[in-house]
Amino acid sequence: METIIISYGAKDIDDFIEKLKIYTLDPRFEQYGNFIKKNPKFPKNPELTKKYKGWYSLFGNFWDYSNAFSILLSDERLANKIRRLIRKNQNTEAYIKAKNEIIESEKKLEEARIKRLNDLLDRKK
Repeated sequence: METIIISYGAKDIDDFIEKLKIYTLDPRFEQYGNFIKKNPKFPKNPELTKKYKGWYSLFGNFWDYSNAFSILLSDERLANKIRRLIRKNQNTEAYIKAKNEIIESEKKLEEARIKRLNDLLDRKK
């Protein structure tokens, strides 16, 4: 039996899947499990970690549509279907462009930090 718990982000799983097909995922969430992971961890609540062992956690947001989502599901076939849709989303031109924008922005921030540090060091000479 399939069990789905939607904390936020969709009225039901079909609503989430439709959003996933329409909107670009936010690449910044790759670092938090790449949108879907098995055996979610709840560091502040080990009982929940035990309870949801074997389940899948969907977590993230969209780049071009503010709609954060947090979903738990137990059905492996459904999780695999959603994983395929996530990877398809990540291979779109829009996702790649968003990811490149983030990389470029982070690069500019790092260059600005280095410049500030060098300016401080130059003042101390």
